[in-house]
Amino acid sequence: MERAAAAPARAGGARVKVGFHFADFTYGVAPVELGATLDAISDWVDAAGFDRLSVMDHYFQIAALGPPERER
Repeated sequence: MERAAAAPARAGGARVKVGFHFADFTYGVAPVELGATLDAISDWVDAAGFDRLSVMDHYFQIAALGPPERER
């Protein structure tokens, strides 16, 4: 997949880098479909030109992002 070209820095300034963060691993799909779903999202993130992809560092869902019942 071809990545979008990086925007040049403005004169005297630095280019802003933007990342994409996975904060929720449920995405409304069955567990067997989660890998393919995350793969498709990561392809989109790369194609959109994001500089970084990060994931939540908690094994269990954080309550502020959704109840434990959302985990399957």
